[in-house]
Order: sequence, then structure tokens, then C-alpha cells
Amino acid sequence: MNDKQVHEIALLRFISGVDAADQRAGMETLGDFIRAQPGHVSRSMYRDEANGWWIDHVAWEDAEAAERAMRRSQDAPELAGVFALIDLDFLRISHYQRVS
Repeated sequence: MNDKQVHEIALLRFISGVDAADQRAGMETLGDFIRAQPGHVSRSMYRDEANGWWIDHVAWEDAEAAERAMRRSQDAPELAGVFALIDLDFLRISHYQRVS
């Protein structure tokens, strides 16, 4: 593993009324965008059925790639519909680097 690699963990949920199929479609749209970004290494997503929370885990080559993708996502027209369905007050995104 590259010690410069950054792991992005996003904890999110969708706004009330968004059904499971639309949530999954939104996460797939995010995934298509993420996989197209320079520096993308891998992506896994997880859903807690009990409370509807999602974890999106993305590995990036380095912090610059993660930050660049985050900036691009804010203006990406293909993500506007997905972001409209996400509870942005709940959303938490963190970046982690290996320390041992």
C-alpha cells in the first residue's frame, strides 16, 4: 500500500421519502463520477438497513486527488440530482491516511 494513499469515508443518509431503489441509483451515479476521477483507486459502499445510513469508502492515490475530486463534485451537473436527495446536514466526509 502506498503511504500517500488517502481513504475517504463518507457517512450519509437520504432525505425522508427517498426509497431504497432511488438511494441505490444515487449511490451508483456517485460511483460512476468517482471512478472517472484521476487518482481513484477503489470504492466500496455499505448500507445499514436498520437506519438507512450509508458509508461510502473511496481510496485515492493521495490527498490532492481526493481534494480535486471533491471540488469537481460540487459543480458536476450529473450529481446535482443526487445531492438534492442527500440529507446534507447529516453528511460527514473525512479523509484518513495510514499511520502504521
